[in-house]
Amino acid sequence: MRPATKARLKELGYASYTIYLRSPHWSAVRKAYIAAGLPWACFICGSDRNVVLHHCCYDRIGAEDIRLDLVPLCKTHHRGVHSYMKAHRQRLEGAHTAYKMWLIHGRPKKKQRQDKRRKRHR
Repeated sequence: MRPATKARLKELGYASYTIYLRSPHWSAVRKAYIAAGLPWACFICGSDRNVVLHHCCYDRIGAEDIRLDLVPLCKTHHRGVHSYMKAHRQRLEGAHTAYKMWLIHGRPKKKQRQDKRRKRHR
């Protein structure tokens, strides 16, 4: 999380992002998302079980635009997006889409490496 985001959370009175996610404000944001009739199914797999809202960006934290800043993910894919971000040094913005494309298209770099190894052994 960027220093500006941490500063914004402190400005709002939250010592950490975890505390923010446990706040009445975040609960109201989630309820507003559901009340707006926006999709409540995982963006990756379509499951409607164990869905959480993933921040696409932290630019408007505390004043989220529910249509632009949040995307529903099942807990499994939410962990996957964050693991992908860490492994690929992907910024938060667009990470859920990049992760979905990575799942769909696989890992071409590893496949290319395997092909090169096969050629060496021939």
